[in-house]
Amino acid sequence: MPNQENLKSFKPGEGPPPDVQSKAQAAKKLKKRMMPFVRKYQNMTAEEYAALLKDIKKNPGKHLMIEVRATEYFNKMSKSERIMVDYIDRNDGKAPNKNELSGPGGRPLGVVNASVDYQTAMEIYKELISGGD
Repeated sequence: MPNQENLKSFKPGEGPPPDVQSKAQAAKKLKKRMMPFVRKYQNMTAEEYAALLKDIKKNPGKHLMIEVRATEYFNKMSKSERIMVDYIDRNDGKAPNKNELSGPGGRPLGVVNASVDYQTAMEIYKELISGGD
């Protein structure tokens, strides 16, 4: 869910130019078409993926351009944390933030301070597993 404070509605004529919008939409469509290939690649062994890359170089007429682009995207994804996070967010969903999680009694979950002593940590743990009763 987007942060409501960051959303800005554009008045007519204020938004990005149409050519920028259409380029962004085209890039989004391309990523959407590549995702089945990327999902297939992530389930391959390294040996199978290397063989695929060799085959693309050796027999380019045998592979669709979308498949070639997907291998390029997959290679970039494996080298960039930002692209990897983007892929996970788009396909597996974003991790819930602290406002979307609730603890015992519907209270928000907090981060347990690492400096909490053992006794306090055990009390917090017991409260969590008992459901706050």
